[in-house]
Formats: sequence, C-alpha cells, structure tokens
Amino acid sequence: MVGQVTSWTCALGLATAWDPELVREWASAVADEYTAKGANVILGPGLNVHRVARGGRNAEYMSGEDPFLGASFAEPFVSGFHDKGVLTTMKHFGLNQQENNRDTYSANIPDARALWEVYYPPYQACIDAGVASAMCSYNLVNDTHSCSSSQLLKNDLKTTMGFEGFVMSDWAAAHDTTVAEGLDQDMPGSNVDDGSGSESFYAPDRLAAVDESLIDDAVSRVLWPIVQYGLMDTYDDSCKVTATTTDCSDEMYDVVATTDEHQALALKIATESVLLLKNEGGLLPITVTANASVSVARALSGDDECTVETDWDYFDNDISDELTWDASKCCDGCLAISGGGQGQQTCTAYTYSPDDGHCYYKSSNAGRTYSQGRISGTVDSRTTDDADDFTNDDAAADYTIAVVGAACNAANNVNELVNTWNLGNYYVVGGSGRVIPESVTTVAVGLKARAQAVGAKVVASLTDDVDAAVAAAEVADIAFMCGGGKTTESTDRDSLSLESESFMTAFAKATETPTVAVTLSPGVVLMPFVDDVEAVLNVFLAGASTGDAIAAAAFGDHNPGAKSPVTFPKSEADVVAPCDDLACEYSEGLAVGYRAMEDMEVNFPFGHGLSYTTFNYTWSAEPKVGTDGSVTLSATVENTGDRDGAEVVQLYLGFPDVAGEPPKVLKGYEKVNLAAGAAEEVSFTIDAKALKIWDNVAWNWAEVAGSFDVMVGSSSRDIRLEGSFDL
Repeated sequence: MVGQVTSWTCALGLATAWDPELVREWASAVADEYTAKGANVILGPGLNVHRVARGGRNAEYMSGEDPFLGASFAEPFVSGFHDKGVLTTMKHFGLNQQENNRDTYSANIPDARALWEVYYPPYQACIDAGVASAMCSYNLVNDTHSCSSSQLLKNDLKTTMGFEGFVMSDWAAAHDTTVAEGLDQDMPGSNVDDGSGSESFYAPDRLAAVDESLIDDAVSRVLWPIVQYGLMDTYDDSCKVTATTTDCSDEMYDVVATTDEHQALALKIATESVLLLKNEGGLLPITVTANASVSVARALSGDDECTVETDWDYFDNDISDELTWDASKCCDGCLAISGGGQGQQTCTAYTYSPDDGHCYYKSSNAGRTYSQGRISGTVDSRTTDDADDFTNDDAAADYTIAVVGAACNAANNVNELVNTWNLGNYYVVGGSGRVIPESVTTVAVGLKARAQAVGAKVVASLTDDVDAAVAAAEVADIAFMCGGGKTTESTDRDSLSLESESFMTAFAKATETPTVAVTLSPGVVLMPFVDDVEAVLNVFLAGASTGDAIAAAAFGDHNPGAKSPVTFPKSEADVVAPCDDLACEYSEGLAVGYRAMEDMEVNFPFGHGLSYTTFNYTWSAEPKVGTDGSVTLSATVENTGDRDGAEVVQLYLGFPDVAGEPPKVLKGYEKVNLAAGAAEEVSFTIDAKALKIWDNVAWNWAEVAGSFDVMVGSSSRDIRLEGSFDL
C-alpha cells in the first residue's frame, strides 16, 4: 500500500498547530482513505499524556504534556471520522506511558487524583464526543493487567465516566476471559496455553461459561456505534471479513486512496506544525527576492566537474561533451542535483541512455518519486553518501545558503521499512501506526528548490563531517544544520539526544556563519548547541512533506504559529525516565511535564513558539465569577508587526494553595489569525467543573474555596496578563 495512502505528520505534530479545526479536516480526509481501503474502524486517537519524555509512542499521542490540550482535540477527531462512517478507538487505556517492558510493567499510582486530573480527561472528552470504542493497554495498573481490571474498565470507564461503547483489547493484551471485568472484545493474539484446546480466551467454549447477561451487554456495546453511526445503512458486502475469509484484497492492495487534495492537506499540516523555537536577531525569514537563472554544478572528485543546465529538456539534449569522464559519472552529477538516489528512495531525476552514452536531466523532475525500481538506463544505483557538496553556482546570486549535516538529506528507505515492522526514521514513527511514505522531500531538497526559485546560491555538505560543514558554511550568509531522531512502538528511546547531536554541537561552536538548527524530532529532544545557534526550527516527524514545510517557514512563505505541546528540557535528569523495574511508581502525582518543571531552567517551555510578527495583549474584561459558578474573561490581542500571523492565546490557572495543584494548569486556549495591524477580542469561559479537584474519598469532583490566579499569555512562561478571582 506504499504510495496509495497519504503519509501525514505524526499526531504530536498535528497537536503542535493547536488547531482543533485542522484536526477535524485531517480526520475527515483520513476517513475517506479508510473507506476507500475497505476499513471502517480507526485505532485512534492515541491520547496518553506524556509522563516519560523518552516514551516510544509519544509521537502517536496528541495530548503532549497536557490533558486539556489532548481533550480539546477529542470532539473534532471523533466527529471527523464518525461523520464519514469510520468508528474511532481511544487508546491506550490506561497509563501506557512507556514501551519498555510494556507487557509486564505495572503502573502503580498511589493517588487516584492524578488519574482523574491528568490522565483521564482526554478519554472523558472522547466519551463526551461519542467515541465508539476504547482499547485497553498491555501494561498492568496497580498490579492488574489493564484488560483484566474491573477498576479501570468497569468502574472508572463505564460507570464513573459513562462510557457506552465497547472495550477491545490490544493485540495479545488479554490474559483471561474477563467479560465480567469489562473487556467486551478480544483482539487476536491472546491465546490460551493451558491445553484446553480453546483458540482464545474468548473462544465459544469459554464464553459459554460467562453469565448470559454480561454477554448481552458486551454484544450490545459492540453493536451500539455500528447502528448509531450508520454503518448498518452503508454496509457494502463487496469487502467483508468473516471468521474464515477476508474479501478485501482489491481495496487493500490496489485502490489508490490518496488524492492531490490530501497531499496538499498533508503539506499544510506539516507546515502548520513547524515550530520556530528561536530566532535571535530576526535571522529568519530569508528575504532574498532576486530571481536569477542559475546553473547547477557538482564536485565529484579532484578537478572533475559536471555542469548541467537546469532548463535542458529531459530527453533532448546531449551533455556528454561537457564531461571529462564517462556518462555514468554524469549521472552521478545529475543525482547530486536531485538530492538523492535509489538507495535513499528519492528521485535521481536523470536518465542514462546506454545506446548513445548520454545523460539527460530535467529540473522539474527534481524531488520526483522513486518507486518500484523504475530508474532509466542501466547505470548502477547511487546515493549521495560520499558527496561533499552540491552547489547552485551563479555569479548573479548574491545570497548563499549552506545546508550541512547528513540529516538534511536523510534516507527514506522503503524496503527497509517494509521489512521491519517497528522501524522508524526521521519522517515516520515505527510500529503498527506507521504509514510509509513512497518518497520524501528532504530538508536539503526543500531548501534548494526554494532557493533556486529566488536565485539564491546553495552550498551543501551532506555528511556529519564537521570540517567539511564548516568549510561549506564559510562562503554562506546563513547555514542550516540538521539533526534527527527516531522512535518506535515496542521500545522507548535510549536517550533524548538527536542522532547527530555531536556533529551539531561541534559545528555550531566552530562556525562563524549565522546558523539555523533544524531538528526532525521524535518527541522531546536535548539541544546542547542551542546557545551557539541563532535560530531553531523543529518538526515532529512530519512525513513526506518535511523539506517543503521547513523551506516554507525558513523563507517566510509561512509565518510560524505553532506552539510546543511539550517542554524541551536542559538535561535528561530534569524529566521522568522509563522505569527499569516492573513496578513503576507514579510518585510525582500531579507534577507531570511542564507542571513539574516550573522552577527549572529549560531550553523551551510548554506552549512556546515564535512568530515573524509580534502581538500585544490587553484586558478587555478581567475575570468575573458568574451565578452558575463559571468564570468569564476576555483579552484583546493585536498584531503589532508588519506580517500577518497566528497567535495561540493560552489561559493558565493557579489554584489556591490548599488545593495542592501545580503552579500553572492550562485551562483554555484560542488560536487567532490576525492581519498586520489587526486586533481581535478573545473570550474564555471556565466552567465550574474545571475549577474543581478530584476527591478520592467522595470519589467525585470537589469545590475549592480561595483565591485563584489567572494568567493569559503566549506560552506557559510568557505571561502577558494576570488577574484573579475568589470562590
């Protein structure tokens, strides 16, 4: 199915836009592709609040560090799919905050208050939105497997939260016939090994021993969303799965579900997810406006040089007379121009004719998909692994961009990904939720294409050779250095370091050229180089459109408005690591993510993200308590810069000391798009429940009396307005 469906930005990247309507637009498009492929259930949304910064599946969990943020995406996600007849599955319930030892560790939470205030709110929001099903997780909670826990499934989920849908196990996550405990559907892999002959814990002979009323309830829960959301009315038996057969091969393997519109949306989402974390001295955006016609040259070795004019036709012009070597080396040069090769699964953008020894190049093919082994001619496959640089060389261009680091042109090896189910790369998360891109626009290709459009010169060193990178940057006005990281289901990340951290740190210290760090992140990452660079652009596994998204932000085609859903710490020691013991104690209680780091120095705080314009905040109406116990307030936000831009206005509360809450808790946000010089009033209503805390004794929400602090700002640490109210 590679190439038949859209490779999107990961869920954490989607969350970075802080835009529920963008989530709805994405969900609707993905639902269309599911339907085209014969599927009517999505195993999502992934909702788990990030407790462990190195969590292997954090890129799949759109809550980031905050339950309110995750809850805000629930309704658009659920409705976006249900409106198209695709059922949703919230996961992984519960407390699946790490992948190491995921089948055997127990998340031991001594204070249930953290469940209800930190980990459960995104699930409650999905339930309120009518989510169809919930998936119980592999891990244990308080020493009982999640899929066998009556406390989790029956009491908390179905009774207290009011969940009406069905609970399914994760694959091989059931450990008994636990219908009575709340597990309605056992997915494959959980086989009995007691010699009884049953195929699974939910085989007919085992279910026959379960009280019939419990079976009826489980069946009713499975049928409810099927009827509720119209699947019975739209059922098409041309694609069906039965106990013995699957008749969906045409849809699964032949139908092309992606569309031009979906590809455009994927680029939009990737672009909206670009975080401008630092921009010292206004280094970005690049504002070159020249439009010189440039040629492309590539140094291969020694004095050899191949020059290919970019306006030559693909099959019409013989350039072999330009060469001092054979035509296959010309193809090396063409390959360098396109920024990739067969081994890297990107377009080589050349054709070699063995009949006449000619090599041809067409500039519009740069970045074209490499697919199914199609490569013109008979020359050997090549990559740019041994390349020192490629150059857009034109005397008329007076602005030079250096692109350095192997991650700027990182491979997207389709065959390797297909052959290893949990392999990720700098563009996609590894594991069962992965959508492999057929091709990727790398950062180098994206920047080069955009530079060519304005006649800028580009030099590059696409390895992690520090000396070569410094040499390339010496002739440039600005340098883009890249680093990336990978993450996958089934195991947590070994560290928070980018794979190119040592190269980036050394280059940033050595170069005198103003530098932009481009980080292709699988989640939270460390940035020991941050004080030695002028700017930082970050994306969270942005899929096939990565390079185009970075280029759009770098050149100002897009004014960044994203905000970070996580905190970027200074040190590994500042965050919770995966526990090595099988008993994982959640002793921090409510102090999760940014809530635990208020007094720590961090690289970039939760909610942070810069723009190329500026915004001013003033009170329109300070906080006021209503007769229903809710609180209303409003602020006017003005775009005081000379560019149109988007701002995410964030509302944090500080509870009375007696409540025992963290210093700041996100309770609202609103994204506004403002033309230069324009202003808009942003209003918030905090409902009465949001002002309560969980009472373990009453097993309910309890009011808190005292003075509440109100903080409105551009991030959790960039507070622009402060107020208060009393309850």
